[in-house]
Amino acid sequence: MDKYIRTPAGVMVENLLREAELLSRELQTACPIDAPGLGPAHSRCLESLSIRGPGRLPEIAERLDCSRQRAQQLVETLIAQKAVRRVTNPNHRRSAHIEITDRGRKLLHRLIAQQTQLSEELAVPLSPQEIKTTLQTLRQLHRLMADRRPGQGTPT
Repeated sequence: MDKYIRTPAGVMVENLLREAELLSRELQTACPIDAPGLGPAHSRCLESLSIRGPGRLPEIAERLDCSRQRAQQLVETLIAQKAVRRVTNPNHRRSAHIEITDRGRKLLHRLIAQQTQLSEELAVPLSPQEIKTTLQTLRQLHRLMADRRPGQGTPT
């Protein structure tokens, strides 16, 4: 059996990542999207389409930082829920644009309202400095993880 050296800092990062995952699950439960089968990735897709406008699947995948196949799955589910639709791409007949529908906007607005209310309630017992420090740490961990992705130049 391999032996790993565990440092206190490494253990704390493991615990932080575990807590972030658990918090993400709690958020899904606390702020469900009002449509069966839709989750946080679907809401990110709707938010991207709402803010940045229609896009082709490769563009959506890039916006969401996911594979083209995952973006395709998300879009197909959202189409089935009538939250997005395919529209003709004026620049490329074979590659449709995906755009948010009125139903998708309504779903997104309700979700944003739920998340805003929850965020305000959760912020009450925390100091601004605690929030700022936690946010900085999570962003740094995200950058470090992104640097480790294949093709990013960081040795594995």
